[in-house]
Amino acid sequence: MLKTTRFILAAALVGAFYSSPLSAQKQETKADCVDCGSGCTSPDCAQKCAEGQKTASQTMAKQNSAKIKAVSIQAASAKKAKAAKILPISIQGMTCKACVAKVTKALKAAGAENVNVCLKSGLASVVPQKGSKAADLVKAVSAAGFKAKRVPVTAYALSVKGMTCGACASKVEKALSAFPAAYKVKVDLKKGRAVVMGPKGYLKPETLTKAVNALKFKASPLPTTMHCLDLNALGNPKDLASQLKAMEGVITAKVFAKMKHACVLTIDDKATNAAFTKTFGKAVRPACNAKSAKSACSAKSAKSSCGDCPSGKSECLDCDKGTKVKGSCNNKN
Repeated sequence: MLKTTRFILAAALVGAFYSSPLSAQKQETKADCVDCGSGCTSPDCAQKCAEGQKTASQTMAKQNSAKIKAVSIQAASAKKAKAAKILPISIQGMTCKACVAKVTKALKAAGAENVNVCLKSGLASVVPQKGSKAADLVKAVSAAGFKAKRVPVTAYALSVKGMTCGACASKVEKALSAFPAAYKVKVDLKKGRAVVMGPKGYLKPETLTKAVNALKFKASPLPTTMHCLDLNALGNPKDLASQLKAMEGVITAKVFAKMKHACVLTIDDKATNAAFTKTFGKAVRPACNAKSAKSACSAKSAKSSCGDCPSGKSECLDCDKGTKVKGSCNNKN
């Protein structure tokens, strides 16, 4: 009997030792709960969880706002770079990312505002700072241990059939703008034409055509030709740029008032050439190039400065003086 009583008392003491403290500890943990997933229903826990969720939401909102702002700034910077005058520089000798970094550093130190160097193509697309000279940028790359030369910017024209609305034109523009060497893209819905400005030799008409055809449109390269106009023969008209822009078949037009000539790139077909000659008559001059520079400047009709630089050089031949002057359709210094 005594043994039984002792056993019962011992069991009661053990039960009291294990049950009471644990229950109290469990309740105390619930009261100080910080784990919102534990199922705690106490007022203190609910308040802490609500405050924690509010803080987390505010933090996430700030992070998202910062990301959106960063993306907006990056997009604005890219848009600004696209809209700015871009100087293409051909670079030989780059073999790795370290070379790209070296070239980029050299160009920025020489006065480049924005630099995009492509290792695969060996092309640096540079937006110069105001007042910086193209020659200095090219020299900076050469001084860094690479072979560099300036590349003329030219126009690539495509005929695009199948566009019926603004959305179609936007799709074509987006596809053509995806090429890194496409500096400027203009799609004319009414005329069914797309013009891409980019460094000469770094864009292929067949590649551009393929990109547009992948969108279920029918694209094909358009042959082009360069015309030069003598402003003196035209009486130095002030509205010449607007007149050229409105003409059918004209792709690009640059007027050089100081040099008294204008360079006009048009579609090379009989109708456009005939209309151009009829409109401007005797003011039309042959454009100089590597093969025809001598013959063009010796011709009787070549009484003004020619427009297209021989072999993409930064100087152009003046047919009147037989000397070299700055400025041309391809290189504008």
